[in-house]
Amino acid sequence: MSITKSNHCAYDTHYHVVFPVKYRKALLYPHVTSAIQEIARDISERYDITFEQMGTAGDHVHIICSFHPKISGAEMVGTFKSITAIQVFKRCSSLLTGAVHLLGFSEEISKGLAWRVPSAADRFPSPSSHLEQLKLPK
Repeated sequence: MSITKSNHCAYDTHYHVVFPVKYRKALLYPHVTSAIQEIARDISERYDITFEQMGTAGDHVHIICSFHPKISGAEMVGTFKSITAIQVFKRCSSLLTGAVHLLGFSEEISKGLAWRVPSAADRFPSPSSHLEQLKLPK
């Protein structure tokens, strides 16, 4: 417990933040945990955030951290979540496939084969197709 001094203030703040996995799925395997710890080290170097302790259970991450009072808690959480989410899916691509299967999607979607940008014809069908739908059967 040491007081950190900056140009205009001195502070000794400690925040306990818990990040649950979506739907509380137990996806925090050892390789994912080590990736999160490496990412936290990178975030600590880039931003003025000190991660004092970090621990994971199967479905959530506990962090005790300290940061300058000019950074709000919401800003820290947003920064950590956005960077961590992108980097974890880049480093552990098997999680993306597993998460897609947990939600009940097919293999094609998990590989990105079923995604396509709708064309203008899909979004704006021709007026004649609407008229055919309105005709009564004979």
